Amino acid sequence: MMCSVWDITPFSVHISTVWNGILQTVDVIWVGTMAELGNGNKARLWLDKWCEGSSLAVSFLSALWLASDPSAPISAAFSGEGGWCPVFQRNVLTEEMHQMVNLLGILSTYALTTAEDMWRWRFSINGSYSVKSIYRLIVDDRVRHGFYSQVWKVSCPLNVKFLAWTISHIYLPTCDTYSKFMDGIWYTCVLCDNVDEDTDHLFIRWPFSEMV
Repeated sequence: MMCSVWDITPFSVHISTVWNGILQTVDVIWVGTMAELGNGNKARLWLDKWCEGSSLAVSFLSALWLASDPSAPISAAFSGEGGWCPVFQRNVLTEEMHQMVNLLGILSTYALTTAEDMWRWRFSINGSYSVKSIYRLIVDDRVRHGFYSQVWKVSCPLNVKFLAWTISHIYLPTCDTYSKFMDGIWYTCVLCDNVDEDTDHLFIRWPFSEMV
């Protein structure tokens, strides 16, 4: 089975140093990569960052779940008459209409061209990726978060230390973490079924966590 680098997922906490480094690099590349719209054949409509500096999956999450193909290229939503027409699994309900109007309003500011889609690197002046730039990002991040290593010196059970270290580095297998590497992940918290699941929600903002 073929897969891309974005499909690499940290399924196990027992991960080698090498794989941990690879996953960290993939994460940084994902954050730093932007698509520059051309003919829309390479960049994905919902999952790639090409529209207003973000992905439509983040800006219009509810619409994403209605999409017939979340991995479809941008060109699949652009009609031959020059207008935008995303394909959904069902008709849009009245309560969903406002979001759809906003979505189409944003899409209407873009148009396809005959050029190929291009990928730009956000962390360089000329938009070109370099190993040096990503190395600096990773090293600087480690320096800024060096105090997290102090968690291992705290007097508490080892499993508690590991959990604290994992939370501080946002390595927990929450829905938002998986969504960076896998398509079609359900974001909503399985405990409250109200908001998107991430580390902050589970350990800080969830009502039960606030009581603890």
